[in-house]
Amino acid sequence: MQQKKIILASSSPRRAQLLAMLGLVFQTIVPEADESFREENTIEENLKMITEQKARSVCHTPTSKDAFIVAADTIVVLENTVFSKPKDAAQAFDMLTALSGKTHSVLTGLSVVDRTRNASTYYLGKTDVTFQTITSEEIQDYLAHGQWTDKAGAYGIQGIGSVLIEKINGCFYNVMGLPVPALYRILKSFGYNLFHLK
Repeated sequence: MQQKKIILASSSPRRAQLLAMLGLVFQTIVPEADESFREENTIEENLKMITEQKARSVCHTPTSKDAFIVAADTIVVLENTVFSKPKDAAQAFDMLTALSGKTHSVLTGLSVVDRTRNASTYYLGKTDVTFQTITSEEIQDYLAHGQWTDKAGAYGIQGIGSVLIEKINGCFYNVMGLPVPALYRILKSFGYNLFHLK
């Protein structure tokens, strides 16, 4: 049985890497979304709004017909303060200083749209990440590697940023930006079997 095509609504190379890891053949389309938070919404409501907006923006493209649209958005939350992608190295330094020695949450919103049925499912993934206590010198050394760019909270768990972490509680892939087990369950509920790709 031929599987429907998958469109990844994301510019993240890490999300593309995770889909490829699963053996999926997919197309990537960079979505259009206003990623600013609305003050009247909760953090979780804003994340859902942004994620679903990303998915919807791709639904109107000609190639999305009869496809599954996969969209996600990831943020870091420390004591009700949201850390998204740092604008520069100075902001990244401040973020990492704040995270040092503390436990924060990584939230990833996942939206999957079945264009054939015009049905969608949303999932919110949460992983608690505890940082080691890191010195200013260590932060500067980490920033010099350049792996802080384009990452919520200024670190990537899959790269050299992994040495900053003491432990995690929850899904590792959620911290990378795509909760793979949840994606599997959602696709399965839509009749897409990852184990029947060959």
